[in-house]
Amino acid sequence: MRLFRTSFLRPAVSCACVLLAGLTTAASAAVSPPSLAVPAFPGAEGAGAHTPGGRGGQVLFVTNLDDSGPGSLRAACETAGPRTILFRVSGTIQLKRPLIVTKPFLTIAGQSAPGDGICLRDYAFGVATHDVVVRYLRFRLGDETAQESDSADFFLGARNCIFDHCSATWSIDECLSLSGRVTDVTVQWCLIGEPLHASKHKKGAHGLGSLSRAIGPVTWHHNLWLHTHSRNPRLGDNYGQPPYPSFDVRNNVVYNYISTAAGLTQGTFTVNYVGNYLRPGPDTRTSKPIQIGFPSNLEFYLAGNVLDGDEALTADNRAMFSATEADGRVQVRFQAQPFPAAPVTTTSASAAFEQVLAEVGASRPRRDVVDARLVGDVRQRSGRIINSQTEVGGWPLLKSAAPPLDSDQDGMSDDWEQAHQLNPRDPADRNDDPGRDGYTHLEEFLNQTDPHAS
Repeated sequence: MRLFRTSFLRPAVSCACVLLAGLTTAASAAVSPPSLAVPAFPGAEGAGAHTPGGRGGQVLFVTNLDDSGPGSLRAACETAGPRTILFRVSGTIQLKRPLIVTKPFLTIAGQSAPGDGICLRDYAFGVATHDVVVRYLRFRLGDETAQESDSADFFLGARNCIFDHCSATWSIDECLSLSGRVTDVTVQWCLIGEPLHASKHKKGAHGLGSLSRAIGPVTWHHNLWLHTHSRNPRLGDNYGQPPYPSFDVRNNVVYNYISTAAGLTQGTFTVNYVGNYLRPGPDTRTSKPIQIGFPSNLEFYLAGNVLDGDEALTADNRAMFSATEADGRVQVRFQAQPFPAAPVTTTSASAAFEQVLAEVGASRPRRDVVDARLVGDVRQRSGRIINSQTEVGGWPLLKSAAPPLDSDQDGMSDDWEQAHQLNPRDPADRNDDPGRDGYTHLEEFLNQTDPHAS
C-alpha cells in the first residue's frame, strides 16, 4: 500500500459558507450522532457493522461529475457534521487529486444514483476518520495519471467504518487496503481485483489485492478477489506496534492468483479463516495458496475452506499453508476453537461461492459491464492478469437518468413517501423513526424496507 503525499491529507481550507454554498442540502437542525444500537443498515455485519454513519444528519446531493466545487462529491465529503450523500447523476468522476474523507459521521449511498451508478477514476479514494459508511461505489484508478496508488483505502486511524458492495479495480498498487492505526472495520460484498500488474510501479510488476494492517478487529467477508499476484488479503499488525489486531476472514472467493490466495506478513495477530473458496486460474503458479512471512507470532483458526480441484487440501486446510521459519520450523499455531469476533452470517464455502458471484460489487443501481465480465471470468475459469485497463476496454460509459421526483428535497422520492403515508412536502420527516427500529425514514427508503415495521 502506498499512502498519499501529506499535502493531499490536509482538509481543504475554505470558509464554511463557501463550502455549503456549493451543495444542495435538505434543511436540518444540528443533531448529535445517534447511538450504535442497530447495524449501519440491514445486512451490515462484522467489526464495523454498528457505525451510525450519517444517520440523523443533513442530506447532501451530488448533482454533477466535477472533481470539486458546487454539487460535487468532494464538496459533500468535506462538509462537517452527520450527513448522507445522495446522487442526482450517474457517470464517472475524473478526480484531479486524491479524495480523502477526514470528517466523520458520513454515509455515501451510491445506490441512489439514477442510471448506471458512479465510478471514481485517476486518483484514489480514502477514509481517514471514523464512522463512515460507503456503499455501491466503483473505484477504478487506471494508469493515465501514473499514480503509484491503491484505488481505495482506510488509513490514518480509520475506525468504526464499513465498505459494502463496492468495486475496486485497476490499481497500480493494491486495489483496496487498510493500513495504520485502523480498527473496527468491515469490508463486505466488495469486488476487488484486476490490478495493473506490469504497470507504472517503481518496484516493477506489482498487481496486488489488499493489504490489511490494523490495531483491532477487522472483518473481510463475502468479497471477491481476482486476477492478482497475491495479497487477497495480506494480513499484518501495525508494523510490530501494539495493540495487536484480530482478523475475521470468511466466505470470500479468491480466483486466479499468481503467487498466493492469502498472505500473512510478519507480526502478532489472530485470524479466523472460515468458509473461503479458493479457485486457481490460468495464471496461478503455486500449490500452497496461503503463505506466511517470518518471523511471526500468529494464531490461526481454520474451518471449511475449499481449494477448488484439490481434495486433499480441502480436507486438511492446514496443508494449504507454506508457513515455516528459515530453519524449517512451523511458525503458526493452529487453534481448535474460533477467536472471538463480531457475528457474520456464515455458510459453506460452496454456498458462499454462489452468493458472492450473484451479489458482489457495485450491483445497485445495476452491475456494469466491467463487473459482469469479471464475475463471468470466475464462473468460466477465464480471464488473465492485465497490465493496463486498455486491454479490457477501459472505463465504460455509465449512463445517467432523470432522478425521481423529490418535492421537498429530503432524499426520498415522492412516490415512496406517498406509498408509506409520509408527507412529500415535509423535509423534516426524513429523520423520523415511527417504527422505533433505529432506522430513519431516509434509511428505510435507501434500504427499501418498511418504515412502519418495529
